[in-house]
Amino acid sequence: MKNKFLTLISALIILSSCAKQNIPAKISTLESFKRPIGDKIVLVGGCFDLIHKHHIDFLQKSRAMGNYLIVALESDDTIKLKKSRNSINIQADRAKILSHIINIDEIVLLPKLTGYSDYLEMVKKIHPNIIAITEPDTQFQNKKKMADIINAKLAIAMILHNDTSTSKIIYAIKSTA
Repeated sequence: MKNKFLTLISALIILSSCAKQNIPAKISTLESFKRPIGDKIVLVGGCFDLIHKHHIDFLQKSRAMGNYLIVALESDDTIKLKKSRNSINIQADRAKILSHIINIDEIVLLPKLTGYSDYLEMVKKIHPNIIAITEPDTQFQNKKKMADIINAKLAIAMILHNDTSTSKIIYAIKSTA
């Protein structure tokens, strides 16, 4: 009996150590999202259209602030509105790519959100413990207000570097074409 118990414990340890490496992150819509219980939830948001090194650094540093990282993934319409261009990858493809990054636990597909009240409702629904951002963040004041409303912490995960960005990558590709 003792050997079977030890075998079972060993199997559970092996499975738990492999889980993050082999199981893609959960993908949900904002409407279907259910907040995990008991986790220290970190929320990040963005387009994540062309994944580059600063995305990975940001996600890794954000995940280190808690034990459950949620990416609020902007819609294609929002990219068109905010970036004045079409997305390179559609939202479903961006979500699939993100779901295989080890630091991410869940991706929430956002509908087109257009203003402060839409984003506040999203933050209230997800209700993270921490909202992680880069510095500078043009929405710092709004995110601070949202964090205060839900008693969360607004935390700077990293300083934004100007050497790499999706816009610069797109520009470089167009320049060489």
